[in-house]
Amino acid sequence: MVEACVELCAELRVELCAELCAELCAELRAELRVELRAELRAELHAGVQTCRRADVQTFVLAINCRDVCRDDYMGNCMDI
Repeated sequence: MVEACVELCAELRVELCAELCAELCAELRAELRVELRAELRAELHAGVQTCRRADVQTFVLAINCRDVCRDDYMGNCMDI
């Protein structure tokens, strides 16, 4: 009788441990997924902003170069 009780307790411990482990793993995966998505969105947003700034700077530089070249061609030399 005692042996059966000890064996039953051991089985219950193993089952409970497995259930708790599965629940904790599922919760951790869900939390990590949320955090990772938030980080990726932030990085993507920052990257897009950086690209936009770079595009604007390139565009402004191109306009400035065009204007300098046009002025230079027309005889109005301008040093940058």
